[in-house]
Amino acid sequence: MSFEVAKETVLKAESGNFQDAQEVLLRYYDVETVRFQLKRSSPIKAFLPRMDLALKELINYEEKRYHVCFPVILALTDSLVNELHEDHKGISAESIKLGHGILLLPIRV
Repeated sequence: MSFEVAKETVLKAESGNFQDAQEVLLRYYDVETVRFQLKRSSPIKAFLPRMDLALKELINYEEKRYHVCFPVILALTDSLVNELHEDHKGISAESIKLGHGILLLPIRV
């Protein structure tokens, strides 16, 4: 993601404009962008066991079932980070410092 897109999203969310922040992310992460990123991830050995599920979630994303795919993608990310992190801690571990804060947007159902 470009710095400008991330900055715009965070500024909108911090000002309480979650709907517009979500729209920025949805415009940026169109289906073709996500598909391209998945193809780029396919050579990553640690990602290979997760690819099948990621591709299934791409279908959910394409069909705008965000309430289904976002939790699964977060779980996939957590398990990947857990596998790759030297202390085997995923992004949800209490001791992991994520910076100033985490941007959590309401999921459109």
